Amino acid sequence: SAKMSAIDEKVTLESFKGSDPENGKIEAEGVFSLSQKKDFPFFFKTQIDNLLCVDSNMIRSKATAIIEISGDRTSSIAKGNVKANYLDMTIPDKLPIVIPDLKATFISHPSKNHDKYITIKPKMYPIHLDFDLDVTNPIKIHGQGLDSTWIGNFKIGGTYMSFETIGDLNLLKGSYVFAGRHFDLTKGKVSFTGKSNEMPILDIQATINQRGVKIIADVKGPLDTPKITFSSSPPLPSSSIMALLIFGQQLSELTESQTIELASTMSSELDDSSLSNSNALGNLGIDRFNIIKPSATDPSSSDQMAVQFGKYLTKGIVVSLSQGAEQGSSNIIIEIDLKKGFIFQAETQQQEEQGKFSLKWRRNY
Repeated sequence: SAKMSAIDEKVTLESFKGSDPENGKIEAEGVFSLSQKKDFPFFFKTQIDNLLCVDSNMIRSKATAIIEISGDRTSSIAKGNVKANYLDMTIPDKLPIVIPDLKATFISHPSKNHDKYITIKPKMYPIHLDFDLDVTNPIKIHGQGLDSTWIGNFKIGGTYMSFETIGDLNLLKGSYVFAGRHFDLTKGKVSFTGKSNEMPILDIQATINQRGVKIIADVKGPLDTPKITFSSSPPLPSSSIMALLIFGQQLSELTESQTIELASTMSSELDDSSLSNSNALGNLGIDRFNIIKPSATDPSSSDQMAVQFGKYLTKGIVVSLSQGAEQGSSNIIIEIDLKKGFIFQAETQQQEEQGKFSLKWRRNY
């Protein structure tokens, strides 16, 4: 319901009252002038009490706030204190693929000899923001294996077209499921830097114990392109960490079928819907991932399937670990790019307790 009155150039909103389906309330009052000489000044005060502000598949929130909006036809400012009574955020199973904005470069523009027209961009009405956001009531963030509770405080400035948010969200408790294993979140922070339209920065750590090995997962970086890395105590190679996570066994203890399943799981975790859709292998701390199948034409090759992980030491030099299904079937391979298609390869064969050197030549057609 609303009640308004007008006297000369002054229009008054005496009262405005409303409610949502869950009994949240909103009230407002204010005044504005029809004087062109004064640039149509206005002032409104709004109070909400446990109002359902957002109700979607991804976000559901209720808030209590006192907000003042004042200004004229040239600009305005909205300010106040907002308390999040309830906030539940769900991360979708697959993040949308961002299509890059490709700028066209005209070598021979069809209208280059025509008169140039000046395009006048519409002027945006500036609404400046000055809000203090209280998130000390625990909020929930879950989805994609994450189940967590957070608290924090923020200050929101800038304009409605260019937000400037500064503050932190800090982890209270939580867990994360990766490959069927439950990690405990031991550290979590989401930082807003205050820079206009900049993504918040993640710094989250989770741990799990597998057969006496402490596995640590770190998620760091901007929200839209975070990087996830795995480490362990005592230190183990990435292949052994993944084998422990998926099967609870060391890589050398895996059967051939488990090795295939490991490869399948690695592939599914490193697709376009992963935490970062660029440089996904690098997110696990590796640069190369291959499944080595037995060769029907090379009698000297192993008859066992193996998994190979590689890491570049520097440009042109890569070190790889190859692990088969049998105990003691791990090999270390060093490859050096000699340019013009020639590659020098040195390999240690643990099973035969010997080394092998080779010179390869590769040409792509």
